Amino acid sequence: MTLTLYYSTICPYAQRARLAVREAGIDVDEVGIDLRNKPEWYTRDINPAGKVPALKLDDGEILVESLVIAQYILEKHDASSRLIPEDPLTRARIRLWIERLGSFIPSIYGVIKAEEGGEQQARDNFLAAARQLNTELERVSGEGPYIFGDQFTLADIVSAPHLVSLETLERYNGFTIPDTREYARLNALRKTLRERPSVQQILPSYDEMVASYERLRARYAAAK
Repeated sequence: MTLTLYYSTICPYAQRARLAVREAGIDVDEVGIDLRNKPEWYTRDINPAGKVPALKLDDGEILVESLVIAQYILEKHDASSRLIPEDPLTRARIRLWIERLGSFIPSIYGVIKAEEGGEQQARDNFLAAARQLNTELERVSGEGPYIFGDQFTLADIVSAPHLVSLETLERYNGFTIPDTREYARLNALRKTLRERPSVQQILPSYDEMVASYERLRARYAAAK
């Protein structure tokens, strides 16, 4: 079976799909898409919305949306069920964590897009959201290195691109998440995910990320 994964290096949602591929240990054809200059064939034949990731199956059917693609890959190819455990309660907890992460992600973009005079408020909002996420981590993970303890799961795959990129955001914006107890579990998770081989394989460079931040800021300013 031949799968084709369409992605952009800098897109955290495409990174989720690429992580799922590597954690499942399968071979796929990966096709990079320049989101600034999308090929006509991509929007015509693959995803009319022009977004990544997209996964083309061997029968020609195309899946879109990062979570859908990651779940499909893991449910079909992770025979051990270690990444999406069979236990219904654990699956429910993973879905709930993904919801919590979804509430945190906008605070990241708030910092990136903050205009002069609004930077401190954006940082304060981000740190408040980070504290909430840290509290949730303390509740679900115990002492384990990953979100649900000792086992790396879909929750970590979905979270890694966003949490690891905070290192770049801190460097770009000149502030850091404090090394204090109220962020301790989140900071430890970031470090653990950063060191995982599959994550290192899909990380874009600092310069690539900064360029994407600048484009995002420019689009936001132009839309106002």
